[in-house]
Amino acid sequence: MKTGGRHQANDTKSTSISNTIIGIHFHRYIRTYSFLVLLSAIPMLLNYLFLLYSGEFLSAKDIYDKQNYPEPHEIIYGSALFNDVSELKLYSYKSKKPQIISFGSSRVLQLRESFFTKPFYNLGSMASSIHQALDVATLLLKEHCPEVIICGVDFWWFNNTYQKPDYHLMSANIPVINKIDPAHLLQPFKWLREGIISVGQYLRFYELDFNPNIGVKGKIKGSGFSSDGTYS
Repeated sequence: MKTGGRHQANDTKSTSISNTIIGIHFHRYIRTYSFLVLLSAIPMLLNYLFLLYSGEFLSAKDIYDKQNYPEPHEIIYGSALFNDVSELKLYSYKSKKPQIISFGSSRVLQLRESFFTKPFYNLGSMASSIHQALDVATLLLKEHCPEVIICGVDFWWFNNTYQKPDYHLMSANIPVINKIDPAHLLQPFKWLREGIISVGQYLRFYELDFNPNIGVKGKIKGSGFSSDGTYS
């Protein structure tokens, strides 16, 4: 009986040691895995901070407020993530209610507020076909009716063989927050590879906050849309 009890105690002790070893290895695995996950997350965190400090995630309302309060001033918005400025221009149009507007393709972007004696806003780049121009114009006139509309159209819009681009007609209700796609966090790597931004600019992301312009192109290149809707 004593021998049997000794064997049982030894078995229990062996089982306990085995469980302890397994537990040690498991905790080591968890720590190693957690460390690797954290290590791989650091570049993505840097990308997020770079985009955040550059102002890429600001909503149309935030951009408008920065460009126009306490009064309109030269702050350039140039996003490297979002090419469509329709929401910003629609929000600005609703807020400003200008007496004169230019409207159409990018060819009307040269018209500036300084050219006029009455409040002006440039709605260029909001139409790329006659059908889109009509739809957008209908939406604009529901919000506000200006005194003068300068409409610029491209002659190929009237060509029956012209391939009309697809477009999504924006809503008059502008979202408060921009949608952030996880794929956006990979873009800074592409910009570094293509030379759009330098390593120094990327690592000194915190300095971007001192530049009043908005967006990667606005802050680094000084190019983008002004408070009157024109592009520079």
